[in-house]
Amino acid sequence: LTTEDNGVAGIYFSTLARLAEQLAAPTLTSAGRRPATRPVTAAAIRQRLDADPGIFERVASHPSTSRALGQAMTSLRDVTDTTLTSLESASSLLKDVVRLHRETVTALAPRWYDTTDLLCAATVLVREKPSAPKELGPVVLYLPQDLTHTEIAFAQSLADLSDLQVIAGFTGSARADQG
Repeated sequence: LTTEDNGVAGIYFSTLARLAEQLAAPTLTSAGRRPATRPVTAAAIRQRLDADPGIFERVASHPSTSRALGQAMTSLRDVTDTTLTSLESASSLLKDVVRLHRETVTALAPRWYDTTDLLCAATVLVREKPSAPKELGPVVLYLPQDLTHTEIAFAQSLADLSDLQVIAGFTGSARADQG
């Protein structure tokens, strides 16, 4: 809604992940799960490294090892199980990264959730309760950049069951516009 002074009112600005959190966090929290903060995730990685460092044995105790594994695991959260299995066969390094990733996700899942869990839960919620996105009103996806698979699935569920509009921009540079 615009006012006489050309201001904007009645608009809520958010990211897809934050919108997913608004919709799905109550469900995950009521199931006894809490947000997996970086320290929580780092501690889980550290436990996995202490239990079985694998190829990381010589550097397992160095803080940058768990930090690097945490960054890798953030990226791997958006990868399918089939792709993870393919990655495991690429090298002994990737085999251990994927193993540690899977072990860490499994260890955290009963009590903790991350952004990927929120996006997946929100996608399911939107599909199972079509009135949920309608309560949001119109949703505008403004200048989306490189979206993860889970963000795309969530946006698609919103598009299927609500008034979702996408405003995409192009720079004219093939490299910049690729995503």
